Amino acid sequence: MKNVKASSLLVTILLIALCGAAIYAINRVPESNPLSEEPGSITGVSENVTDASPRDDTEIAALAEKIAAKDGSLSVELLAYCGKSFGAEVLTTILSAVEDGTYTSDMWHALTGNTLTVIGDMMSGAIKTDKSIHVLENSDDGSIEIGFVGDINLADTWTLMQHYKTTSGLSSCLSPELIKMMNEADIMFANNEFTFSSGGEAQKGKSYTFRADPKNVSMLKDLGIDIVSTANNHIYDYGAEAFADTFKTLDGAGIAHVGAGKNIEEASAAQYYIINGRKIAFVSAGETYAQYRTPAAGRDKEGILPIETKSEAVASVKAAAAKSDYVIIYAHWGYENLSWYSDEQVDLARAFIDAGADAVVGTHPHVLQGMEFYNDKLIAYSLGNFWFNTKTMDTGLLKLTIDEGGNITPVFYPCLQSGGKTTLLTSAAEKEKVFYFIEGHSRNWGIDIKEDGTVTKAK
Repeated sequence: MKNVKASSLLVTILLIALCGAAIYAINRVPESNPLSEEPGSITGVSENVTDASPRDDTEIAALAEKIAAKDGSLSVELLAYCGKSFGAEVLTTILSAVEDGTYTSDMWHALTGNTLTVIGDMMSGAIKTDKSIHVLENSDDGSIEIGFVGDINLADTWTLMQHYKTTSGLSSCLSPELIKMMNEADIMFANNEFTFSSGGEAQKGKSYTFRADPKNVSMLKDLGIDIVSTANNHIYDYGAEAFADTFKTLDGAGIAHVGAGKNIEEASAAQYYIINGRKIAFVSAGETYAQYRTPAAGRDKEGILPIETKSEAVASVKAAAAKSDYVIIYAHWGYENLSWYSDEQVDLARAFIDAGADAVVGTHPHVLQGMEFYNDKLIAYSLGNFWFNTKTMDTGLLKLTIDEGGNITPVFYPCLQSGGKTTLLTSAAEKEKVFYFIEGHSRNWGIDIKEDGTVTKAK
């Protein structure tokens, strides 16, 4: 009996201890925050969230007040959030930099792994609730690769798809290494130069009208395409019904789209991607001249974001720049089949960069055009047809790489479209021929393309 009593006493003591530990653990659960509610759900941002103690809260509040008093661009609310999420040491470093005049906004990414823009989206909860924001997995080396190609046409009655139906599939129509490159890009962008629908009626009197079976959208997925421009002169070929069907098809496939919508607000709206703690915006605009029979979006009118009037597209860039770290505008402009870009294109491109764009990428002429740098930002006036018809013409894939330090490096990979197949060029002679063509069609030979395709200013 003595041993049984002793055992019962020991069990009672253990139960009391376990209850005490449980109560302590419950009281230690930190308040919820946008990063800790669903662990691992946000992969494109840094999740170094701290559990600030009451003493830390007092220190963080004091530091936030001091920094905000010295730099009016930083709010107390945002600073306090940063301190609680990433530690008081971050604010101490920021305060020191503000006081000695070395502060730059780039410091936030170096200290927290996220830009202030991304931190703001974390604080507001937009990173989880805003459907225009897409969060991607961080890359291993901290760089971000964004790929761009020109016109793609999957219309079923068009020459390209007629050829495709005689082949064994995409690998017979595009170089396997090119498909691999497109799928490996963190973000892949193309021009959707047709409409996805099985309805609507072709516009009468229009020379070319393009409509693809909605099931063809799987081909864009197989090519690794994440986002497309719908601001072009064929998106309205089959009227309002097919116009709306296109968006439904793309949305259903998980492919983002920019440049068109049921009104100017939708057509102007950007799509955003967050990766490695940086936020990149994409907008698109196209020409709406009468001969294209593609309406410009209005306040209560469906259509595309018009580019030739400039003001609407510039406003779109400005709005996107205010909410992101980088803005890239994809422009559908210029004269068809002309390799020389126009003064109008130059004027528009520079206005976009002045408005906050970090790069301008163009299509519509169906041929390659030159490039230039303006305020150290790349303008690629036309990438030409990528996989559009059976004609033989030079084309290529443009890759913009944002390195760990936030710098953009453009690289152009020349390709050849011929007989319904697009091939990545590999021989030095073939590549150099395309590079020389682009350099020669860039005003004043203002660019230089290296052997590896890196595009730089000419010296």
